[in-house]
Amino acid sequence: MGAHREFNRARHPLLGSGKLDALILDLSGVDYIDSSALGMLLLLNKDAENCHVDVSLKGCRPMVLQVLKMANFHKMFKIG
Repeated sequence: MGAHREFNRARHPLLGSGKLDALILDLSGVDYIDSSALGMLLLLNKDAENCHVDVSLKGCRPMVLQVLKMANFHKMFKIG
């Protein structure tokens, strides 16, 4: 939750620039993902779709991957 403001500040100008067609998030340093982070990813997905940007989540550790799959995020994002 502490990263929510920083996430929003980075998300809007990046996606709105019109210079991206793909965005890869490296989650290799993430040990745990909670509902706040899932909510931020949902917002990112919505904005990315509106800007025609494909988002991939890479480097997911087993626990993070399990949470993402339980939340059906594998249907929204390319996960590797």
